[in-house]
Amino acid sequence: MKGTEKPDYARVVDICTRDSLRELATPGLLAVFAPIAVGFGLGVGALGAYLAGSIGTGTLMAVFLANSGGAWDNAKKFVEDGNYGGKGSDAHAATVIGDTVGDPFKDTAGPAINPLIKVMNLVGLLITPAIVAFALDGNERTSQIIAAIAVAMAAIIWLVLSLPSSAKLTIAGVIRRPTKFITLISGLMAGPAVSLKGSPTVSPIIVAA
Repeated sequence: MKGTEKPDYARVVDICTRDSLRELATPGLLAVFAPIAVGFGLGVGALGAYLAGSIGTGTLMAVFLANSGGAWDNAKKFVEDGNYGGKGSDAHAATVIGDTVGDPFKDTAGPAINPLIKVMNLVGLLITPAIVAFALDGNERTSQIIAAIAVAMAAIIWLVLSLPSSAKLTIAGVIRRPTKFITLISGLMAGPAVSLKGSPTVSPIIVAA
């Protein structure tokens, strides 16, 4: 912290990459499993409404992120050109803070909504024939089971990705032993095993021991 040693840049990049990939799990799961759950659970009409709503809200959000991010970025450049005191002024410090939010808005968050919408629509188009076939054959019960399975799979994947690395290694070791794996699953289903932030409240290690 004294500034006498060279920082480990590779470790910083690795930490940021791991965190970003973990945070990407939630929108990825929503993009793939939400259309399946809505389509098979509520029908093709609800799926169409869901996709239309996602396109409309996604477009508005993308435009908002791009415009606001560009405004913050341009504000910093405007002050750096000598306006409102130029570099080193309080106005410049404020615009630098704003630009730290503006750059991700206009360069990553806004453009990322486009593939999110594309994936949801692609999944919706692929499952629509199956949804219609089940509806025409009167297999609503099967459709509801598929929707429930999709929700359960998304929840399990999200749960595993939210766990710390040590807990993942423990679960991987338990899965190799069928008896303890069954004990682990029973313990997870019996109560709140993991908090929303991913920190275990009832450790899988204790459950499987």
